[in-house]
Amino acid sequence: MTGVQTCALPISSGIATELQREYGLADTPMVIRNLPSWTPAPSHLPGQPARVLYHGVVSPGRGLDICIRSVARWRDGYTLTIRGPVTPGYRAELEREIAAAGVADRVSLVEPVPVTELVREAAAFDVGLFCLPGSSPQNRLALPNKLFEYIMAGLALCVSAQPEMATTVREHDLGVLINGDTPEAVAAAVNRLDTAGIARYRANALAAARELNWTSEGRILVEACAALLDRRGSRT
Repeated sequence: MTGVQTCALPISSGIATELQREYGLADTPMVIRNLPSWTPAPSHLPGQPARVLYHGVVSPGRGLDICIRSVARWRDGYTLTIRGPVTPGYRAELEREIAAAGVADRVSLVEPVPVTELVREAAAFDVGLFCLPGSSPQNRLALPNKLFEYIMAGLALCVSAQPEMATTVREHDLGVLINGDTPEAVAAAVNRLDTAGIARYRANALAAARELNWTSEGRILVEACAALLDRRGSRT
């Protein structure tokens, strides 16, 4: 293990590969994913129609306008809740999108909750949504913390088929992937989620959360730091 490996802590393998290529590193940097602490999710049976959640920063570039425009094409009764901090200007912009799409009865903009309450509050929903446009290398290589918060909350996932997110979804069979950055693509993905599928993906998420948490991931960082200290101590 090199000093560079210990100090460079990308959150996805794709970013690690890019760092190695960009800086000509002999080894691939260590990956430490941004995982939440283990938080047992409250019990919740999937509802019908399903309640879909986006939580996180509410800002341009996160596909929220695309999601809103997709809702009119969703299965009957499926609803979308968008929760997170938002500027007044962008909130007004989203409210105009909601009105123009004719989905005011199906889309809610709600206030953020403390980070410590994210998982508990998310567990009341059925599906975690994130349509991240693949408009930049950063987006294409993203492995966002909200993905793992949804998993910890026991939600079925409906997320963009960006490589890093897609790998996690497929590895643990957690939900469906959005193949494109259009309302039609989002709706097609959401509409693949029926009651039986949501129940299966939710069970898989709760099982995966026992592995995908900071208690497990943090050991990698602790062991790396301990190894580095051992190496430095052996030189004195």
